[in-house]
Amino acid sequence: MRRVVSDDAERTLAEVEEWVKAKLPANYPWRGNYRELEQCVRNIVIRRSYQPMADPAKDHTSAATLLQSIENRSLAADELVSHYAALVYLKTGSYEETARRLKLDRRTAKSKVEKFLSSAT
Repeated sequence: MRRVVSDDAERTLAEVEEWVKAKLPANYPWRGNYRELEQCVRNIVIRRSYQPMADPAKDHTSAATLLQSIENRSLAADELVSHYAALVYLKTGSYEETARRLKLDRRTAKSKVEKFLSSAT
């Protein structure tokens, strides 16, 4: 049985594919697996934009940077939670799993992650 895809779905798929090809490197690693891809598609469809996950090996989101900031006592409590939440999110690729591990509400976990990632860029 052949599935028929609507014209709107075809256009949306083409838009998302075009955006991904234009804005992300061909070898983008999709650290969050299919969950990140789902978020990417949703964000492109709704917001016409997507902020890729940071690479902890390349930037200040790394655990080593967090530890250094703790040793230097240079973080406020909220910054510490946001940085740690971002590390957990980058590892899990899911706000739900981040919230579960940190024993936070999913919206709170997402807010902390987004706060850190937006301040990091």
